[in-house]
Amino acid sequence: RRAVDHAESAWHDLDASEFAEYLLRSCCESYTRWFQREANPEAYAEFGCVLLDGGRIEVRQSGNNGTPRALDVTQLVDDAVALTRRVTTMAMTAWRSAAARFCQGAPRALQELRCPVLPVTGCLKPGSQVEVLWPSPEVAQERRLQPKWLTAIVTSVHSDGRHVVRFHHGGNWGDTERGVALERLRPVDGGSSGVDGAGAALAE
Repeated sequence: RRAVDHAESAWHDLDASEFAEYLLRSCCESYTRWFQREANPEAYAEFGCVLLDGGRIEVRQSGNNGTPRALDVTQLVDDAVALTRRVTTMAMTAWRSAAARFCQGAPRALQELRCPVLPVTGCLKPGSQVEVLWPSPEVAQERRLQPKWLTAIVTSVHSDGRHVVRFHHGGNWGDTERGVALERLRPVDGGSSGVDGAGAALAE
């Protein structure tokens, strides 16, 4: 789960389907290719496909005798896109319902998330620009890797003083790491090693 700063949502007036579309557009690498049908030809050729007029999609390949064959898969892609939208909207609806029940049962929770009190000192403030020793020494030793320093930003702090960081350049493993000890961090220019308890973001 990505740790984020708690801010007023800009999406509270949108219905579930609108927010689902926003998430798909923002997070789905293939959104331009399959949802909008506006990717370049190379993006379709990677899957053995060709985008035709009207948004139709064909899979093209050679038969056993070398004769080119084309199969119209437009309906299949349309069905997959519709199913993805429907499942995402269902997930957003369930999430919103669960969030509403949670807030009703714990009315002070949202305020506590927005204004947490950090019970520890000697941490880096959220927003601090840092370098992170990655991976951790334990993982580096186990996998025989050479650790390196990667630039990141502290997004929040756990109650035990460990940090949540978001790397400026992530990888196939993601872009966020939780439970990062202070010993693996070093502030860069403008970083700070102190924490103002009333202003820090607290991660469970």
